[in-house]
Amino acid sequence: MDTSGTVVIPAKFEKAASFSEGFAKVQFEGKYGFIDKSGNWVIKSKYENVSNFKNGIAFAYQKNERMGYIDQTGKFIWRTGKPKKKEKKKILMIGIKRPKSPTYFLF
Repeated sequence: MDTSGTVVIPAKFEKAASFSEGFAKVQFEGKYGFIDKSGNWVIKSKYENVSNFKNGIAFAYQKNERMGYIDQTGKFIWRTGKPKKKEKKKILMIGIKRPKSPTYFLF
């Protein structure tokens, strides 16, 4: 919905995140993909999990297939290989530890 109350993107997704670099990650029929600001599919929902785009790339994981970083067309540009059985549930546990002083928190 935009600021005037007009529905821009119909609510047909199971989950949706905020837009990042013009794309929003959405979950549809149990898989994740990306839409543009008009609600059109940019990368169809085929991933088990994805991160938001940052600097033109996003982390993506396909069950029993591959994981790595994709570009804005959905092409894997850097594969990290097939996940091992024990690693499958911990794939997106990547982050930055917050410093004790929030004054100097940088991205």
